[in-house]
Amino acid sequence: MKIFSVIDFHEAVEKDHKDALFHLGLMFFHGKRVPKNYAKAAKWFLKAANQGSTDAMYKLAEMYRYGDGVPQNDNEAIKWFRKAGEGEEEIVRIMNKLK
Repeated sequence: MKIFSVIDFHEAVEKDHKDALFHLGLMFFHGKRVPKNYAKAAKWFLKAANQGSTDAMYKLAEMYRYGDGVPQNDNEAIKWFRKAGEGEEEIVRIMNKLK
């Protein structure tokens, strides 16, 4: 994974670089150097996921699973877990933890 300087990071986000978008989402998710904001985290994870970041797909799936920053939606969670490459058995195991 590439490490960015602040200037490079800003430019990478503007150019929709999937790793930069994912890390920006993590910053908002954890409240690192920015106020914690799950809705903004979901926005950046979605952008990163649409650029092909499997890490962002997985994180977005978990957000839908728990309703963090997005409406809780098992179908969306499963969709993003599948896109992230999770196998059906693993998805069932993950989703059963909710119940």
